[in-house]
Amino acid sequence: MNVTMQPGMDKCSPDEAPLTKYCYETHPSGYVVYEDYLPCMNSWILLPGFELMPKGFLAAVYFAFLMYLFLGISILSDVFMGSIEVITSAKREMKRIDAKTGKALNVEVDVWNATVANLTLLALGSSAPEILLALIETLTALGSCEEQNPGELGAATIVGSASFNLLAISAVCMMSVPVGEVRKVSEFKVFLVTATFSLFAYIWVYFVYEVSSKEIVKLWEALVTLALFPVLIVVAYGADRGWFNCGSKVGADVEHASHKPERIMNMNVDGHHVGGAHGAHGMAVDKTKIAQMMKDAQKGGLEKDDYMTKNIFMHLFPMPVMSRARYRINAVRMLGGKKFKKQTDTNAKWESRKMVSRPSTKTEMKGEVERLRQLDSQQMLREMRDSPFTCFAFRSKAYTVLENAGTFKAVVHRGGPLDGAVSVKYKTSPGTAFPTEDYTHTEGTLTFEKDVETMEIPIEIVNDDQYEPDENFFIELSDPSEGSLLMDKAEITIIDDDEPGMLVFAKSNISVMETAKIVHIEVKRIRGASGKVSVGYVTEDGTAFAGKDFTSIKGELMFDHNEVSKTISIEIVDDDVPEVNKQFSCRLFLPKGGATISKHPLCEITIVDDDDVNNAVLQITDMLDQRNQLLSVSTSSWKQQFMDAVQVGGGDDGSGESEEIGYVEILVHYCSITWKLFAACIPPTDIWGGWATFYASLAATGFITAIVGEVATLFGCACGLKDAVTAISFVALGTSLPDTFASRQATIESPDADSAIGNVTGSNSVNVFLGLGLPWTLAALYYEVGLGCDYEVKAGALAFSVMIFLVFAVVCLSVIMLRRFFGPGELGGGEFGKKSSAALFFGMWFMYIVLSSLNAYEHIEFGSKPAPSPPPPTVKVQNPRMIP
Repeated sequence: MNVTMQPGMDKCSPDEAPLTKYCYETHPSGYVVYEDYLPCMNSWILLPGFELMPKGFLAAVYFAFLMYLFLGISILSDVFMGSIEVITSAKREMKRIDAKTGKALNVEVDVWNATVANLTLLALGSSAPEILLALIETLTALGSCEEQNPGELGAATIVGSASFNLLAISAVCMMSVPVGEVRKVSEFKVFLVTATFSLFAYIWVYFVYEVSSKEIVKLWEALVTLALFPVLIVVAYGADRGWFNCGSKVGADVEHASHKPERIMNMNVDGHHVGGAHGAHGMAVDKTKIAQMMKDAQKGGLEKDDYMTKNIFMHLFPMPVMSRARYRINAVRMLGGKKFKKQTDTNAKWESRKMVSRPSTKTEMKGEVERLRQLDSQQMLREMRDSPFTCFAFRSKAYTVLENAGTFKAVVHRGGPLDGAVSVKYKTSPGTAFPTEDYTHTEGTLTFEKDVETMEIPIEIVNDDQYEPDENFFIELSDPSEGSLLMDKAEITIIDDDEPGMLVFAKSNISVMETAKIVHIEVKRIRGASGKVSVGYVTEDGTAFAGKDFTSIKGELMFDHNEVSKTISIEIVDDDVPEVNKQFSCRLFLPKGGATISKHPLCEITIVDDDDVNNAVLQITDMLDQRNQLLSVSTSSWKQQFMDAVQVGGGDDGSGESEEIGYVEILVHYCSITWKLFAACIPPTDIWGGWATFYASLAATGFITAIVGEVATLFGCACGLKDAVTAISFVALGTSLPDTFASRQATIESPDADSAIGNVTGSNSVNVFLGLGLPWTLAALYYEVGLGCDYEVKAGALAFSVMIFLVFAVVCLSVIMLRRFFGPGELGGGEFGKKSSAALFFGMWFMYIVLSSLNAYEHIEFGSKPAPSPPPPTVKVQNPRMIP
């Protein structure tokens, strides 16, 4: 039948609902008559008469709208977390003393401590919807002392979200660990602090609701709740910095430099510097390291090409460990249809191409042999003893022997394993000295028995009465039974008389690349080798300067009897001035022991730039700059933001290879494009160092959260669900969905469990200290200070929910601790262990929802009995109409 407004009909009022009689609402264009009017029908987002539609249709519409709003909040949180990443990546410059060189280095360190950032800005970013929902609900419900009607949606969402975060997300992470792998919490002390505070936070909530002042929040209780937030930050920071270490204290800077290298960046070494964009670390390209790695690669059999350069790049600059904010940004972007900035795939592509790992034993032996051959003879003999391969070398590469010495013995050393017999052949070869006339030709095989390290080769020297200048011949090693030859040729010089000799440089001019680090200069003893002699040496500046281009040295070379060769080693300082030849010299002076020096006792050393290294540095610099741009979460202009908003996909996986875009990504992109365009209106992160984006995105999130509160209430009304049940289930799940995907991705990609579950307990603590502490404080000030009455809350269903969560939280954290100390680790391990743990966590979350819902509907009585609530309304409206 038609129902019209009759004289004496009441005007619909939420304060008097539920009404079992007709009432009406007036609108500018007419009025609407309702039967069974409920408070939830009074919403500022509804169109006139919309609630008169069938309840099933309304429930479907509200649910779809609620999910769409959650998607919008997720996309806004992408912008919000991007601003936080930019803010927390801010750096400051300070000086450090290099322990090895003693030089002062300018380094850039993070302004924000990672633990403080996680518990403040990052926790606020992940918990913003829950905190804002509670705050907005409390502020909009403020009224007179007699008409207090505090909502349940915000507080219940905070508890429900905590339950989902700890139980459901832990279960998802448990099952996401790849088969056979384990994830453990690295920052365990911080995790203990946040876990303890998370349990205490909800114990405190129960104490306030049920023990201290039943269903009343006093101002002091609200202030204590809010004050626990900075207490948590200070204690967690102390745990992170080692304040509570029982052993010797480790300096904070040293500690963080050792186990968290990503926190100290941009060391001003002699190389090229690449500045990171906001949210992407800047790093220094060390040309010396690149040169050394190129040498090692060549010894390992690799050619100088782009493949070698990419290998060096991935070793010097591996994919940075992603922060919790980045994982959450990636999760949100995947929800919005973008496969963005993956880490695992990129690492996997390079894992099989590590330059250090060589493909075969022969290649390893070749590389080790080449390395040993670069050393001087004495160092080579020392290190070849520990070689993993059998090797042979003469004790010296040059010997002198007097013509009347009779028999000369050349000593051969064996390096490597001594657990068996090995052999090597030898023979003499002529130089300026000839066999028979000057020495007796000798050849044969040396057999080293087990545990024998040295053997001698005897050679007869022929003595005659004729004067002859110094003459030489050679002895060579060949055909080892196994292993390699290091120093396989030695020169023997026959001295005709008893003179002490002349000391000269073997080469008067030497060229050395600036990346070589050390130049070795040989000094030879000619025209005699009798007795012990010495000579002084000193470096002298030219166009190259001591301290800037090379290390100045001064010393004395000592030659033993019959010793004819010595080496001077000078350190080269690598700089970044390409294609400029610089010279300095080394001078011999003040010979002793009867020796003389030549008329030109100088050796000119020219430092030249390494073209191959320069090209590699430029390539690596470009690759690093490209990757920093790809990993950057910052934006510089509104134009860029709108272009990113309309672009399908998202670009690149961090290795320069584009991601394939599927139909699902395209569909989701266009479903969410309205929210992306809305988010693009927020100021770019380059404005005010990200703070403009932070506040604007926070305000936008608050606006949408206000709508979420209204729609969630309408959805519960249409389904006959109470606000407390809607909050702990649908709303908590919707607001926690990005965290779920972020934790799952972090579990798969991160080597530890910190970004997966380590931040859950901190976020749960912040939810209470800010999400309840802030609205409690404002409401308590309003009522207790402003109006002189107590701030009343509805504690019945929420107190029971808190108690159930506490029980399950203790069980969950206990299982995690047991797995750490008595099992494989917090996450992962054997199939049975991780499946049973995940099933337990999921089961507890499901039981939390069931038990809390039963209590809300008074099937389980606990604490103070709430006011009776009407059963879900039935639709009795007949032919409603709007009458103009």
